[in-house]
Amino acid sequence: MTRLTCDEAMRQFFAYLDRALSGDALEEIEAHLEECLNCCDRLAFSRHLDGVVKTRLADPEMPADLEERIRKRLGTMVMPAPHPAGPPTADQVVDGGSRACGELLITIKSTLDSMHPGEVLKLVSRDPGAKVDLPVWCQMTRHTLLWSDDATYYIRRRES
Repeated sequence: MTRLTCDEAMRQFFAYLDRALSGDALEEIEAHLEECLNCCDRLAFSRHLDGVVKTRLADPEMPADLEERIRKRLGTMVMPAPHPAGPPTADQVVDGGSRACGELLITIKSTLDSMHPGEVLKLVSRDPGAKVDLPVWCQMTRHTLLWSDDATYYIRRRES
């Protein structure tokens, strides 16, 4: 049995929570979780996030105009203007690879939580949904999306 790294374990959290792992994959992640308190904390956050999402998605009572309101809101979102001198200087860098929304947001949150207020995170993400997800997430969490291009995002950690 091979030993998982923390990144490999985190990529499997939602499959683990959905009980979609079996055999060696299940044994490997459980062995990793027995030894890694950091990943246990991250799994607890993933479990909470998963529960919130499933609870909210399970609500069959959605307003008839919800899709129209979302499209209108997304259409009025202002993307950050590029800095005249290019992107800002980053205090930390995260390569999000092609991680999907939930996994990517967990990584970003964990990194920003470890940073000081006002510091800047450079995120590289090849997830096509990040262009929409990150500005919304930054607005919801009061972090500031300073600059972005096709796959690179600069996020300033909120003050408190």
